[in-house]
Amino acid sequence: MKKLPRQVTIPVLMVMILDGLFTLVGQPAGYWNNPSLVREGSPLGFSLLLHNPFFFILFFIIYLTVVYWGLKKLPIVISLPGAIALFLGHVWGSSSWLSVLYRKFGFEIFDFYNWWLSISYFVVIAIITSLFILRVDKLK
Repeated sequence: MKKLPRQVTIPVLMVMILDGLFTLVGQPAGYWNNPSLVREGSPLGFSLLLHNPFFFILFFIIYLTVVYWGLKKLPIVISLPGAIALFLGHVWGSSSWLSVLYRKFGFEIFDFYNWWLSISYFVVIAIITSLFILRVDKLK
């Protein structure tokens, strides 16, 4: 039974980690003393962050572990579409934090530039993923 190559698995995990980090860093300053100020689009992530950021972090580590295991163990006819869905979903999810992070770190960004910021992020992620796939392929 053919399995998903690791050069596909690692970029998926990379964007998942970026999404989780951006979610934590993107929380408003007051969130850490008042969790009711949580900002998160995912209902599960929102619920976990509302109770305690530790729950979010713990769940996210378990989520990463289960995804890694599933992508490595499941047949490629299941793991490849799953990897693509996870990759696209987390690239989109992490990109939704970009303007929040820019403002949080003191950069003023106008709505017109949000589009360019997202497109630039997608291009950078695509280049890094492509380089990783090509590099790992050369190591075989």
